[in-house]
Amino acid sequence: MKLIEIKARVDFRLKPLLLPGVRCFFGRDKTDFAIREFEYFDSIERWIVHTSGSAEPEEFTSEEIITWIDGLTRKDGVAVPKFYEDVSRNAPGKQAGRSHRSPLRGIGDDQGGKSGTEVLRGAQDDKRCAQDDKKRKNVFNVIDELDGLCDVNEVEESKIPDEIDFETEEVKNEVRKAASFVHIQSPVKVYVTKNYEWFETIQGNRPLNKTKIRKIISEIKAGTNLLQECPIIVVERDGKLYVMDGQHRLEVCKLIESYVWYVIRTELSLFEIAKMNTNTEKWTNDDYLNCYAVNGDSDYAFLKAFKEEYDFPIAVCVELLIKGLNYVSHIPEDIEAFKAGQFEIKQQEEAVLIANEVMKFSNFKGYTSRHFVVCIAKIIKDGKVGIAEIRKAWESRPDMLENHTSWKDYILNFEAIINVGKHKRVIIF
Repeated sequence: MKLIEIKARVDFRLKPLLLPGVRCFFGRDKTDFAIREFEYFDSIERWIVHTSGSAEPEEFTSEEIITWIDGLTRKDGVAVPKFYEDVSRNAPGKQAGRSHRSPLRGIGDDQGGKSGTEVLRGAQDDKRCAQDDKKRKNVFNVIDELDGLCDVNEVEESKIPDEIDFETEEVKNEVRKAASFVHIQSPVKVYVTKNYEWFETIQGNRPLNKTKIRKIISEIKAGTNLLQECPIIVVERDGKLYVMDGQHRLEVCKLIESYVWYVIRTELSLFEIAKMNTNTEKWTNDDYLNCYAVNGDSDYAFLKAFKEEYDFPIAVCVELLIKGLNYVSHIPEDIEAFKAGQFEIKQQEEAVLIANEVMKFSNFKGYTSRHFVVCIAKIIKDGKVGIAEIRKAWESRPDMLENHTSWKDYILNFEAIINVGKHKRVIIF
């Protein structure tokens, strides 16, 4: 079964359980809970489900979510369809009939016996009419499958199609014209106030960007005011509303003396705040570093001081403090752990040793690059030639040292420098 089919079936079964007052039992341990929200990440086939029974969201693979759904029972006794259960109108025990009919169905019924295809497309030659009839049949088959989904009152009887094959762009356009919208009001409430003193910023969130604030105000003056459509997200705690997302919009509201529209959410971790912000504006590594360092994490506090002392890129600092003399390249998992607040220092002494030796070449413009730092770490670890001897040779011929895109090229460059005027070649690595 394709992922899009799995998503359609899961949405059909879980979305009705998001309504206020609906609670469930889970078959494994009969825990009573309400489903607050669920999210699907197509790129990695992962589901994240937030429930009232757990402070942290639960993660499922597509196979696990199917098993999880099959174990659900609504507290009020209403059945939750099994994942593979046939819920179409033609299934045993289902009543036939629809309250919705396709806007295309019946076209041409009063046109002197002409078919809907003839009315829509006009008189065609026999071959063209046959092709159009085939396309029209495909369109109506799709509409028949989607029709029940447009009826809120009969949503439990609607059919989730296994697969929809849009053969041509013309077929797609016909389906789009035939489709109707059903707007379901969200249970999430949006509040509004002018009491700016209610709000507090979160320690560890990014500092305000004055350029961004000026840009928002400029857009509002030009007629694009989306403050009401984009409420800020807050957490209510200790008599204050702490801003999880939207601190720039809040500042704009204060400056132009506008109402503040806001949504109250449950408590979020610093990492969740960071991830929420990355969906609207990308966080830099400096933002992540500041986020965790100012909230008392000792590893991040040392990482911040280390970066300020030696001015290496954060990724270089992270890998140095994790790998030390074994540092060769950036490991994506290490950077992701750093962003997730899981960074741990493992080679502090070796990292400081390497950094201090690198600083002896600070007059070279490329000294902070990863490749140069790795080169120095390799020379120290191998121990054939001391860094002091290499530095002395370089200072006598500074123009010979060039920028490179690999640590091996830096090694060869230093060997060329240190071997000038020597009869016997010196190998440094």
